[in-house]
Amino acid sequence: MILMQVVPSFVLIAPAYNEELLLRTRVQEISDGAKINFIKGLIIAQNGSRDLTSKIADELSKKSDEMAIYAIHLPVGDYGNALAEGMKFGLTKFQKEDTWFLLTAMDLPFRMSDIASFMALAPHKNSIVIGSKGHPHSVVKRSFQRTALSFGYLVLRRIFLGLPYKDTQGTIFLPLVLAEKVLPTIKSRGFFFTTELIFRLHQMNCDIKEVPVTLRVEERESKVHWFRDGTRMLKYTARLYLEKIFKLK
Repeated sequence: MILMQVVPSFVLIAPAYNEELLLRTRVQEISDGAKINFIKGLIIAQNGSRDLTSKIADELSKKSDEMAIYAIHLPVGDYGNALAEGMKFGLTKFQKEDTWFLLTAMDLPFRMSDIASFMALAPHKNSIVIGSKGHPHSVVKRSFQRTALSFGYLVLRRIFLGLPYKDTQGTIFLPLVLAEKVLPTIKSRGFFFTTELIFRLHQMNCDIKEVPVTLRVEERESKVHWFRDGTRMLKYTARLYLEKIFKLK
């Protein structure tokens, strides 16, 4: 095991779409744990909300000694675009050395269990770490339908993209120095964004590890539309497969 020479710090990027009921609670949860979890920043990427999410995000924006909270506003409700724009914004606000983006969701699906697993792993300063629902030590209770769909998507990724990872849609810890290099190469948006991110990093021969997480009981309906988003992900998978086979740009 390669130990870190310095203590890392994290900047959370959390897309927020119609999250008025959870937003204050989750931001308070992050703020309360900022010091012990080495969180120095939160970027709320409000993307096309039709409720009070935008107003609340602005109210919560602040800078303090422990953590800076920023709100950015995007016109389209697109999870991947929110992550991409949040990363671009974060690269202008935070020092890159020894800082990781933590790509998550505003409902904090794993609470802080992913950060605890990251710290226990003590990865190299340029490692990428996935908070993985597929890790054998993860605590995950999901419906049979979601479990079956996740397994089907895992098989698809392995066959067509050659990705050996059990979960490309968990939370992702990405060093800012690598984020700056890989972000311009990612063409996908939507929920496929993190899969292409892992695909590009895998192509770069980066050190990618998965760590266990504990999945929070869902407090709201999933934002995933299975047919629309599933069709979109199949299209993006096919495009990456053709690129991989024919060396397309």
